Amino acid sequence: MEPIKKFELSKEYLERLQTGIEASDTAYILDSLDGVNVADIAAILDELETSESIYVLRLVESQLAADILIELYDNTLEKVLQELEIKEIASWIELMDSDDGADILNFFSEKGKRSLLKLKIGSNWSKSLNCFATKKILQGALWQRNLSGPTKTGI
Repeated sequence: MEPIKKFELSKEYLERLQTGIEASDTAYILDSLDGVNVADIAAILDELETSESIYVLRLVESQLAADILIELYDNTLEKVLQELEIKEIASWIELMDSDDGADILNFFSEKGKRSLLKLKIGSNWSKSLNCFATKKILQGALWQRNLSGPTKTGI
């Protein structure tokens, strides 16, 4: 296992990275991110334009991209998800733990969630994620209902 680089996000680094993205210098981009922890890479992408973030996500290996998605700020994640192909999103969600995948699914409309889950029909991942997402949604609804006071059924 490689040691994690001590990383400091600076304006100069971001400018160099953006120049590398503009020049499609994949060697520089991948080398500059090598050994940087996932949370720091997410912080970098949070500072870039959406198209630049997507470019970097597509360069790194799939598991790393999935891990980075989980760490992005919600506003960055939402913009990125709006621009990606549904199959690409599904391929990264498949690499996540089901609770993280369910969190990503929550950014989609019901139609979008169904589209993502249809791509993985038959896989254990889809079944467990679908159950987990449904459970989280129900828990959220019950929690909100409890805030408004008890009901006749007690739920």
